[in-house]
Amino acid sequence: VISCTGYAITAAHVLMDPFEGDYSSVKFNKNKNIIDDKFNFGVLIPTGPGYGVKGFIYFPFEKYWVWGKWLESPLFHERDRFDYLTDLAICKIPNMPNDAAHQPLSLSLNAFLPSETAYSIGYAEMDDIPVEYGERGMIIPDFKADLYVSVGEVMRVFPENHLDREVPTPGPCFDFRAKIPGKMSGAPVFGAEGAVVRGVISRSFS
Repeated sequence: VISCTGYAITAAHVLMDPFEGDYSSVKFNKNKNIIDDKFNFGVLIPTGPGYGVKGFIYFPFEKYWVWGKWLESPLFHERDRFDYLTDLAICKIPNMPNDAAHQPLSLSLNAFLPSETAYSIGYAEMDDIPVEYGERGMIIPDFKADLYVSVGEVMRVFPENHLDREVPTPGPCFDFRAKIPGKMSGAPVFGAEGAVVRGVISRSFS
């Protein structure tokens, strides 16, 4: 979450997963994704100590923005494909219960430099959980969610990758040497000794 009003960032391919994974009814209308009303699509935010109950609150996406274009397939048996301009996406979620503000993380305007230290924190390797949780604001009982921290040195920076496509990750990006578990896409990457967000996890290489 990057603003007190509920704007958040994640990896674009995370938001396109219902379409690419073909597990929800997604319709397209003038470059807009329309998700089936029966599909709960949003984020889970852990409750703080002030709630007195350990668990997560579900917040549906009110809107989200993914940059790229659709490539139509000439083959009848092949689906259209989304060509990402960047793997960064912005989402909008409602305020906290009682219309309280979110506690955002700080963004940095400074790009990484080679040899800087990058930190990533995220819930990786989580099992799938049922999504029929009903209305916004309901506290969901605790489930297994291990928080992973990865630290590594920035190796290379690709500020013009949206033009020259030097590496497979779409858009301006960087790589850093760290152990990133599976299913950690969209986790924030911090710089300045962990003080500010400078990106999100897009993919990992062995």
